[in-house]
Amino acid sequence: MTTPSLAKYEEECVVTIDEVELSEAEDERTFHDTNAAYVLPNELLRQIMGNKVFHAPLDQANIQKTLDIGCGTGAVTHEMACTFPNAQVFGADLSPVPQVRQKLSNIQYVQGNIININDARFERNSFDLIFSRLLVLGMSNWKAYVERCVSLAKPGGWVEMHDFSNAIHHVPAHVSSLEHLRPHAISISEIAAASHPTDAYQHPSPWLWETTFGKLLALKDVDLYCGSKIPSLFAEAGLTDIRIERYMIPYSRWKDLTEVERAFADYLETFARDVVPVAIRKAGENAGPEYAQEVEEAIRDVRRYHEAFEGGRNFLWMYVVCGRKPE
Repeated sequence: MTTPSLAKYEEECVVTIDEVELSEAEDERTFHDTNAAYVLPNELLRQIMGNKVFHAPLDQANIQKTLDIGCGTGAVTHEMACTFPNAQVFGADLSPVPQVRQKLSNIQYVQGNIININDARFERNSFDLIFSRLLVLGMSNWKAYVERCVSLAKPGGWVEMHDFSNAIHHVPAHVSSLEHLRPHAISISEIAAASHPTDAYQHPSPWLWETTFGKLLALKDVDLYCGSKIPSLFAEAGLTDIRIERYMIPYSRWKDLTEVERAFADYLETFARDVVPVAIRKAGENAGPEYAQEVEEAIRDVRRYHEAFEGGRNFLWMYVVCGRKPE
């Protein structure tokens, strides 16, 4: 089967991960300002999500001010500006936003840490939509981050976050139907009770590299499993009308995948081969020499994972969470 080329995604979704620096600063994105490019799968995510980016039930005509946090190269910020052409659209990131496309007239980019940014344009209760995606490796205090987003949202405004829960699931060989892997809504109580049929697919013994990487990141308060925890954080921060959708992201390649799922698997195969070992090694160096042997074993294990990528029937969940600020 022919899969979509990744070449077109490389033009507008490239970030870098050579030095993979772990920030010491509280609440800052943790992996950024690096040199070797890899591709963020914004277009693939759009296709996985049925060709939509924003899930909050917004009245497009009444949207006046929006914010894309951790905007990277501005791919989603650009999408936001096109979707809400009459709105002031802000993109915020720790790093300068590179010029990889024409900046639309309703976009303003701001460099800084959203937690404590001092900018008059970031008034409390002023944004109709606050959006972020894939901050899993870049946020060390999710509770403070969610609370900050809620403070910036207007009464009646929406906060929307997309992120992974990086617990690797495995579809057993005897399971022929993938119906439970299709996009679906799920509730906070269902997540807490692990009552969805696919919860039985989570590996009882996680891969060594998955466990080690999670442990090393946890030393810096980075949570690989943040996606599944965002809904509860929304509720604790006072958001209402919380809507949760889950999308299956294949973390291996097998014959029953759709064309776009296979393209995503191709992307993640490259990610597992080229990025994860570098990230594990850098996280280990930051953690200290006592982790050196465990890091080397984890890197060997992720190489074994990559070698078994074909036919592995492994996947992750991407959580899309929307919540409304009470009026």
